Amino acid sequence: MGDELFLRASDQDRNKVTNFLSDALAKGFITTDEMRGRLDVAIASKTFSDLLTLVKDIPGGAELVRDAARSHIRSNFATPQSYSTSSHLDLRPPHNHRHQTNRHPGLRVAALILGFMFFFQMATAGAFILFKLVSFMFILGIMMAPLFIISRIVRRSPRGSFRLIRKRHF
Repeated sequence: MGDELFLRASDQDRNKVTNFLSDALAKGFITTDEMRGRLDVAIASKTFSDLLTLVKDIPGGAELVRDAARSHIRSNFATPQSYSTSSHLDLRPPHNHRHQTNRHPGLRVAALILGFMFFFQMATAGAFILFKLVSFMFILGIMMAPLFIISRIVRRSPRGSFRLIRKRHF
C-alpha cells in the first residue's frame, strides 16, 4: 500500500499540494513563514513521499497525496461490474426536436412580400433602367466584336507577317 508513495509526482500533483497549502494558510492551519518554506520544498519535490511530508500534519493532507498517488496506479481501462445481456435503442427524436421548416414561419411571408415588391418595382420604374442597361451592353458588344476578332487574327498569325498597312517600296 505504501509503494505508490515512491512514484514520481507530476506538475499537476505539485499544483494540488500548493493549492492545498494556500487553503491551509487561509484557514489558519499554517503561518506565512511555514507556507513559504513548504512551497519551496513542494516545487522541488520529486516523489509523493516528499509531498506527503509537507501536508501530513494538516487535516486532509495525507488523504490528498495518497489519492493522487493511487490515481497514477489505476489502469486506464475500467472493467464493468455487471454485464447487460439486452439493450434498448430509442430511435424516436428527442422531445425538444423542432423541424427546421417551422422555426420561423414569418420569414416566408417576408420573403414573399419582398419578392412582389421587387417584381412591381422592376415592372414599372425599374424597366426603364433595365432597358437602358441592356441597350448599352448591346451597343458596347457591337463595337467590341470587330476589335476582338481582329485581335484574335493578329495573335494567331506569325510574328511580323500580318500588317494592316503595307509600305510600298518604289
